[in-house]
Amino acid sequence: MTTQQQILDFYTRPAAMTSSRRHAPVFAELPHDVAALALVAQGLLLHEHAAPFYGVALAGDVLN
Repeated sequence: MTTQQQILDFYTRPAAMTSSRRHAPVFAELPHDVAALALVAQGLLLHEHAAPFYGVALAGDVLN
């Protein structure tokens, strides 16, 4: 019988497609609280439909 802890352990372990591998040191430098991580993501990501609000023109190949 699988325990709840075993299930949590399985799903919190990185797999081949989610492991940071050689980039682990970069991830280690990220903030550990959700609010600070949200600020990092907001500084890196831009939704294509929000780009005009920021005065950003996206290249055509980005949208395809």
